[in-house]
Amino acid sequence: MLITMAVYDTEANDRTKLTNSTLASLEHRVTWNWARHRLMVSDNGSCEATQEVLKKYSHIIDKVVHNGENLGTAAALNKLWRHRKPGEVVCKIDNDVVVH
Repeated sequence: MLITMAVYDTEANDRTKLTNSTLASLEHRVTWNWARHRLMVSDNGSCEATQEVLKKYSHIIDKVVHNGENLGTAAALNKLWRHRKPGEVVCKIDNDVVVH
């Protein structure tokens, strides 16, 4: 399964802590099989604090696509979906989701 997430965190929208919470919840899923589940993030030009969060969780993130600007969610996710393997299921999550 390919899990995809687009992020656009700025100092003004203060979403870095949400991105951190989402990634922390994914990291702590004891039932996750990272050999079968791939996580990719499309970064729409987020702030430096979010770049640090993405580095912190690089051990669970298969790929980060740095767009350099806010492309919008759909365009950012489309860039990730191009990496889908044949027959692989794709799941889109937002960066304000906590997986229990």
